[in-house]
Amino acid sequence: MEDARPLKRLEEELERVRKKLHQSVRGEPSRLLDPTVLPISHELDLLIVQYQNLKARYMAPL
Repeated sequence: MEDARPLKRLEEELERVRKKLHQSVRGEPSRLLDPTVLPISHELDLLIVQYQNLKARYMAPL
């Protein structure tokens, strides 16, 4: 079985960036299009894809 630490670290990074995005939006969905918020949203998107790919590797049968 592979070491799950990279997955755990990625989960922690996802949560950190998710909180940063939430704080940047400040409860106003229209701020999702704000130029200062878009890079954070993009970063979160990339982390989600990375997480899904890594998790698929851990779930793949041997």
